Amino acid sequence: LNISCKMETTNHISIKLYDLVGREVLSRSGSRLTNGTGFLNLNTSSIPTGRYHLIVRSGNFSEVVPILRIN
Repeated sequence: LNISCKMETTNHISIKLYDLVGREVLSRSGSRLTNGTGFLNLNTSSIPTGRYHLIVRSGNFSEVVPILRIN
């Protein structure tokens, strides 16, 4: 799963993937993106087909993105 993020300032970013019952299935934190557009890769090959919620956090920013994983 490739994620594109546009950052206004240099900041750390945290990405977590949850299944529909709220269990965390993948996590990536500590990545530092600089000002501008950056890309992160989250390896989802170990999770089964299904619906998930991706939560992206950086500084005061937080966004939830629905994800459909198809093998």
